[in-house]
Amino acid sequence: MRLKKFFLPLLLAVGCGEGSLGPPEGERERVVKGVAFLFIEPGTFEMGDLWGDGDDDERPVHTVEMGSFWMGKYEVTNAQFADFLNAVQDDIAMDWELVYYRGDLIYDLVCTGCRSWEDRIIYDGQGFRVRPGYEYHPVTLVTWYGAMAFSEWLGGRLPTEAEWEYAARAGGMRMRYPWGDEGPYHDGRYWMNYDPGQDDADGYWTTAPVGSFPPNALGLYDMAGNVWEWCLDWYGRDFYSWSPGRDPSGPLSGLARVLKGGSWGFPAWYGRASCRAMDDPIARFSDLGFRVVLPP
Repeated sequence: MRLKKFFLPLLLAVGCGEGSLGPPEGERERVVKGVAFLFIEPGTFEMGDLWGDGDDDERPVHTVEMGSFWMGKYEVTNAQFADFLNAVQDDIAMDWELVYYRGDLIYDLVCTGCRSWEDRIIYDGQGFRVRPGYEYHPVTLVTWYGAMAFSEWLGGRLPTEAEWEYAARAGGMRMRYPWGDEGPYHDGRYWMNYDPGQDDADGYWTTAPVGSFPPNALGLYDMAGNVWEWCLDWYGRDFYSWSPGRDPSGPLSGLARVLKGGSWGFPAWYGRASCRAMDDPIARFSDLGFRVVLPP
């Protein structure tokens, strides 16, 4: 289970300073190296647990002014991550954070070397490929460092926690989940991939192909469920009590990075937009992935 309360915040926060420049006139979606992005307009919102059903680290609710940014429309997929590995494998082969194993082993960013259903990207002696049927599932077992390396390859980075929540709530709207206040099963269908207590009652035992559930009002998919998503920020338990009012990006240092969104292995409560979790940046799990942010 993801840690939520162990680590303490350290030092001060800094803003990302992305500004509020808009895209070229009429451009609201763009594709970079096969990854789709949606433009997120600037705005102000009340960040945190507005309903009193979250943990203490989701409070106090505080006003945050957000600049504009581009948000990944989907979680990064196995196919996209395999493209990245094939493009950069020679350049980062000896980096300890991006350990590359030749022969039958796979890229350490993707898996620890176990041979199981979790192994969805494999090395075939010449390059990396995805096991058939998993091309459009979100990539998992990627460390924070690996997620950042992919993001930088696209010219971006991981989203800040504030950017993530602002986008998940469709520009900071007052709603528990990306679709609204209703639970994850309503109107005769499931709205996220999570653990409903009945294994695959939502249609999936583990990950689902990205975009399998309805998007939020901005057109972003899987902002709740499927996989936990790495954020840029160090985790600070009481960060909300001293967060900057514009484009906050978390404490300057810490021991764990923020995770958002819940996953296929967790109950719906963790899919609330304000829910905060965290893990060691070298952690790898079969329900942990990411999406990318580009500057405006």
